[in-house]
Amino acid sequence: MEEARRRVSDLKRKHPEIDVEATLAGAQMVETYPQGWVGHDLSIGGELAGRSMVKSCLAWAFANGVEWARCRKALDYLRGGGADPPFGYYHDTDLVEGRPAGVPFHCLALDANPVSGLILGYGEYFGFHRFVCLLGEGYGGPAVRGSYAFDPRTGAEIDVPVRLPFLRADIDDICAYRRTKLDDLKRAADAILGQAMHARHEAERARVAGKAIDEAFAMCGATPGEMLTEAQRQKLFLSIAQKIAPFVLHQMKGMPPNLVPAASPINTDLLAEDPGKDSGEA
Repeated sequence: MEEARRRVSDLKRKHPEIDVEATLAGAQMVETYPQGWVGHDLSIGGELAGRSMVKSCLAWAFANGVEWARCRKALDYLRGGGADPPFGYYHDTDLVEGRPAGVPFHCLALDANPVSGLILGYGEYFGFHRFVCLLGEGYGGPAVRGSYAFDPRTGAEIDVPVRLPFLRADIDDICAYRRTKLDDLKRAADAILGQAMHARHEAERARVAGKAIDEAFAMCGATPGEMLTEAQRQKLFLSIAQKIAPFVLHQMKGMPPNLVPAASPINTDLLAEDPGKDSGEA
């Protein structure tokens, strides 16, 4: 009920008339699993999202000592006036060196290169939304490189060097979206979401099993420290099976019919029996 209390308390900030305790007093906890597929939109958000990404790269460049005036491409775009977006999504290669597997980190990187004359920014959201940004060109200052990343689940900073080995022709391709493909984006997303879903599955399996065992022992009539009778054992196992059945059936949804075992009816009469009727205690 902690989650319910937090949500109702959040609502109370906007609607002071809500009585948190009275609302929670009528609440009931019901466990269900989602029906059908859970979708995720792999797009970021269009024009406004693009401006936000360019702003982030520009701020990171300034934080690393690159003057605003040198980032003319970014400034012209952000100030309006019809300038072309100076960024594009990128999934051709992995620009992060030593990428930590399965970590959905957020990242910003900068490469101000006096040899190519380009000031480039790079960003990632959740480890798979990846973009390259042309902040400025004609740069003749000192070489500047820097990156920053953190794990949004914990807030812990992560050391992830980023390389941006691009020339002007590469940037033209990136901004024309010729360096990103849906299959490559899906592959990058799978590397993050697949591990996250597996971890959630394992945590839920442990939770369901632990709760089922605790509740089954409580209702089978067993006394702590004593051996179970045969009737108590039967009642215990049946109770556990019934409590984990929703989780197991949910996991089997979508499996080919030949892989789903036939379910036999569960005899619930044992749940109504008195464990004391069996006298064969060990």
